[in-house]
Amino acid sequence: MYNELVFSTALIFDNTTLDGALGRHGAGKYFIAPYQRGYKWKSDKDGAVTQLMTDLLAAFNKDSKELYLNYITTQVNKFEGETVLELIDGQQRLTTLTLLYAVIAGMTGNEEINAASNKLSYQIRKKVSQFFSTYIYDPQQVPELFSQSWETFVETHPYDNEQDIYFLFHAVRHIFDRLSELGDDLTILKFADYIGEHVKIILNNIEGNINCEKIFSNLNNNKVELTDVELIKGLLLTRSSRAVTGSRQLGYKQVLEIRALLGRQWDEIAAWTAEPDISALYFSGETPPIEQLLRFLAVVSGYQPEKDKERKYALFNFFQNAINDDAGQAAGLFNELKIIKQILNNWYGHPAVYNTVGFLFHARDSGYILTDLKGLLKSPIKTVEQKIRRLAFAIIPENIAELDYQYDKAKIHRVLLSLSVFHNKDKVRFDFTAYNAGSWSLEHIFPRSPDVLPDRLEQKDIELINQLMTVKFDDLKRIKEKIPNLKMKEFHTIKRKLSRSSCELVPEEKMLIYRLIKTDKLNKMGNMALLTGGDNSSNSNGMFSKKRHNIIARISAGSFVPKHTYDIFSKLISAKMTTDNISWTENDIDNHQIWMVEKVEIIRKDLAI
Repeated sequence: MYNELVFSTALIFDNTTLDGALGRHGAGKYFIAPYQRGYKWKSDKDGAVTQLMTDLLAAFNKDSKELYLNYITTQVNKFEGETVLELIDGQQRLTTLTLLYAVIAGMTGNEEINAASNKLSYQIRKKVSQFFSTYIYDPQQVPELFSQSWETFVETHPYDNEQDIYFLFHAVRHIFDRLSELGDDLTILKFADYIGEHVKIILNNIEGNINCEKIFSNLNNNKVELTDVELIKGLLLTRSSRAVTGSRQLGYKQVLEIRALLGRQWDEIAAWTAEPDISALYFSGETPPIEQLLRFLAVVSGYQPEKDKERKYALFNFFQNAINDDAGQAAGLFNELKIIKQILNNWYGHPAVYNTVGFLFHARDSGYILTDLKGLLKSPIKTVEQKIRRLAFAIIPENIAELDYQYDKAKIHRVLLSLSVFHNKDKVRFDFTAYNAGSWSLEHIFPRSPDVLPDRLEQKDIELINQLMTVKFDDLKRIKEKIPNLKMKEFHTIKRKLSRSSCELVPEEKMLIYRLIKTDKLNKMGNMALLTGGDNSSNSNGMFSKKRHNIIARISAGSFVPKHTYDIFSKLISAKMTTDNISWTENDIDNHQIWMVEKVEIIRKDLAI
C-alpha cells in the first residue's frame, strides 16, 4: 500500500511537525541502506547536479509558482532503535539538496537556514558519514571546500580519497559557483526561502512489510513511476486532513486516525469504480476507472483535458493548482468526489437511466462519454432521465431501411443495440457487463463475402443462395453479361452443385456464387445481428443453423445473449418469417427488416416523450 504526499523541500526535511515528511511518520532522519549505490551525480557540463541547479535558478529568476522535482520512495523502518525513513529511491536527489542547503548556510553564515542538517544517515559508509559530519553539517567547515581543488583537498585529507566523496566534493564546488552568480547573501537567502517553499517533492511512502532492497531493484530496473491517481490521492488526503483538523490542537495519533478515515473513504470510492457492473457502465478503455472518475471531477471543476494531452501529470497538476495549498479547497474537492460517486450510483440504480446511459456510452460512434453528462449532476433524477433519453433518440437513425453495411456500420450498430436495450420500455435492465465481456459486434446473419462462406453448404443454405440469385442458370446470356470471363466448365460445376441437397465449395466457387447473388440485400438491416466473434467464425464460418447452435449453447450455459439476437435465432421476430429454425431465407431478411422499421419507430417515439 502506498501513501503519497507532496512536500516543499523545507518540509521534506522537517522532523518536528506533522506537516513535515519526517515528522508525519515519526522519523528523525532519512536512512540510506548498504544496498544503495554511492553518490554518483556529476557536476560537469551535462551532469545531474548542473541540471538541477540550472532548473532551480531558472525557476527562482522567473519567480515560478512551483517547481516539481522527481519523487522519492521511502519506507518507515528502525535503525539503532530510532525510527527512520529508509530511502529506497531518490537518495541522489535528496543528498544533492542536502549539499545545497549546507552550501547556503556556509556562504551566508546562517545556520538556521540549513533545513537538511543531520537528516541523512549512512549505514556502512563510515568515511562518507564522517565527511558529512565534518563538513556538510558544519557551516563553519563547509567553506573549506569552496575554493580548493580536489587534488589539494586529498593531499591534505588522504583519508577522504574515496569515489563517493569525490562526487560530493565536486557537487559542493559547483553549487558554490552557481550560487555565487546571485551576487550577495541577501539574494542567496531569498533563493533559500524560494526553494524551501516553492520547490516540491512527492514522497511515496510504502507501507507494510515489503522488502526494501527488492523494491529498490524493481524501481531501478523497471523505472516504476507514480501515476496521476497516486499523486492526486496523496494531495487530496493530505490537504483535506488539514481542513478536518483545522486549528484544533490534536495529537499525532488523532491526526493519523483522521487521515486513516479519509483514506478508507478514498478506498471505498476506488473499489466502487472497479466493481464490474459500475466499470462496464461508466468507464471504458484501459485507463483505470478511478482515474476516469477523477478526470470527471476535474472537468466538473473546470479542467480542459484537450489542452493538456501531451503534458506529463497534467491531471495532478490541475488539482495541485486548484488547491493551491488551500485545505478548504482540497476538502471541497474530496467532498465533491464523494457526491459524484453517490449521484452516479443513484443513476446506476434507476433502470431507465441505467439503460439509457449505457446505450449512450456503448452505441458505436455515439460520441458520448461520462464527462458529457457533467451538466446533469445536480438535476433531479426525472430531469436526468428526460434529457438523456432525448440524447438517445437523437443518435438512433430514422429511415433505417435505407441503411447499408458498407456505409452505415455505426448507425446499424446503434439500431441493433437499441432493439435489445429498449425492447420493453426500460423495465428490464440490459446487462452491459456481460455485453462488454462477450465482445458483441455487428455481423451478417448470411455471410456477406466469399471468404466467410462455409466450405460446405447444407440444403437450406443452397435454397437461400438460389433465392438470392439475380439470374437463373437457364439464362446463360444474362450470366455471360454479368460475368464475361465465365468458363463453361466452372458454370456447369456450380450449377450442378447448387442443385444438390448439400455440397462442398472451393474458394473460386464461392467467388462465383457472390458474382451471381443479390449481395446488396445482404448489407441491409434485415440481414444484421449482434454476434460475438466466436459465434460468427466458429464451425467453419457456419451459416444460420451453425450460428443458432452457438447461441443456444450460450443460453444453455447461462451466458448472456442480447434480446434481439435471441429473437432472431429463435424466429420470434415476425409471424411472416419461415417457421423452421435451421434456415435463413430471403423472406426472413425482408420480414426482419419490416419488423425492425416498425419497432425502431416505436422506440424513438417513446424516447422522445
